[in-house]
Amino acid sequence: MNKFGIVMLYSILLFSNQIFGQFNALEKGVFSGSFESISQWYQDDNKIIVSVPQDKWATNNYLSLHYTFGKFYAGLQYEAYMPPLLGYSRKFDGSGVAHKFFSYRGDFMEITVGDFYEQFGSGLIFRAYENRQLGIDNALNGVNIRLKPSDFFSLKLVYGKQRKYFEESNGILRGLDGDLDIIKLFKIQKNIGLQIGASLLSHYELYTGADPLFPPTVNSYSGRLDFNSTRLTLSSEYVFKESDPLDLNYFWYKTGNALLLNAAYASNGLAMNLSLRRLENMDSRSERTATDTELMINFLPANTKQHKYSLANIYPYSAQVMGEIGGQYSVFYKIPTGSLLGGKYGTKLNFNYSVYYGLDTTFLGGTQGFESKYFAYGEELYYQDINFELDKKWSKAFKTVLGYMNQRYNKAQVDGGDYPIVNSDIVFFDFLVKFPKNRSIRTEIQHLSTKDDLKSWVAALIELNINPSWTIYAADMYNYGNAGEKVHYYNVGTSFVKNVHRIEISYSRQRESLMCVGGVCRQVPAFKGLTLNISSSF
Repeated sequence: MNKFGIVMLYSILLFSNQIFGQFNALEKGVFSGSFESISQWYQDDNKIIVSVPQDKWATNNYLSLHYTFGKFYAGLQYEAYMPPLLGYSRKFDGSGVAHKFFSYRGDFMEITVGDFYEQFGSGLIFRAYENRQLGIDNALNGVNIRLKPSDFFSLKLVYGKQRKYFEESNGILRGLDGDLDIIKLFKIQKNIGLQIGASLLSHYELYTGADPLFPPTVNSYSGRLDFNSTRLTLSSEYVFKESDPLDLNYFWYKTGNALLLNAAYASNGLAMNLSLRRLENMDSRSERTATDTELMINFLPANTKQHKYSLANIYPYSAQVMGEIGGQYSVFYKIPTGSLLGGKYGTKLNFNYSVYYGLDTTFLGGTQGFESKYFAYGEELYYQDINFELDKKWSKAFKTVLGYMNQRYNKAQVDGGDYPIVNSDIVFFDFLVKFPKNRSIRTEIQHLSTKDDLKSWVAALIELNINPSWTIYAADMYNYGNAGEKVHYYNVGTSFVKNVHRIEISYSRQRESLMCVGGVCRQVPAFKGLTLNISSSF
């Protein structure tokens, strides 16, 4: 490990406020930035299968610096992986300036040269973004132009290459995206909104093979329509992708498409949401041989409820980009205060149902892949989740959350391998007690019952909060139903917050699993050891 590099990063953070404060005093503009460091120390463990690296210390570090002067904005991000944390690609190993950019922001035009993030529509066709927990950073290095010629029309243009660790992709991306506000265009004086949008994205990668029919350029097209009123919101988006042979789709010469429909209604304590989605051959990369989370062009999260409780995330669903059809329906209702069931502080009810199936397909053989019936469900269930939560505040000092979840999880499809569908029932009880002098204790008790896979689990957490600075916690997940050795997966730690600075230290045993953030997942290995998180902004 390069200890000198770590010392330099912490020194920059320590003196940043003083240094940038001097610049601000001279009225040369405004400096700002952030720093994040995640370090782990790994230990051997004879109860779980762990792959302890030769260097048992690993650390990911990110330092971002931004400078604003009038309509001009510039920045850079320095990253150091010495070496990268377990679960991150070893291709991150090393350090250097990962991002640098310069921007001009005017009323009519914004232009960025360098590294930037951008999104068209919901991201079904294109999204460049960063998620450090998942090791995703597919920023574009090139030019991003945003035009606003009127209050009813806007246009985005992008051109560049995606980030590939500390290098760039071989592929080139070019895109155009426009939004038109119909209500503002025709100056309709009603409390409604109506927007239409369209996108074009093209990616090119040099092909040197012998097949004259192989497409080096792949174009994607999308259209969307959004309507909103006081109580009702409707949106739709459709994407079509030309033939796009990739390593991850068996180099099929097959087109792809995606359809997303959303509806939401809210009135007097009642809210309902319906989301339907269909994907077919929608894995899109700027290099044909990219794998895992490398060089993803579009954003395809799981369109299901994202659970916050540990046992509910043992079997998380991730989008099946080769083909899936389904959606989710949610109902939120607040029983009025003062009623028999609402009580003095009201009661909140939350119901969600999510389900996904494979497509109804016919395989064609060769490089054609398959054909499908568009609105038909296949016979294979991928995922089903029926869950209910009751959130009740009993007094100013006592609050509870009670929940139940029934899940059917096609482990063979989502995780790979030869597994049956896992049928499970999960119950959880979460209660918060507040004490004088800004102190509180939050406790979770969970149980997962199943006769499949690893069998049943129990979990508990206790968390002491001494506001505004201290949190102390201890958690444990115990796989008591496993026919083999029974294992405790524990996590004990504390965190301290002071203004914009935060430090957390924990000691844990972590199971091998899919880790999902916002519905996007990556595989993380098992480990035991110490974790130190430091973050700050200035």
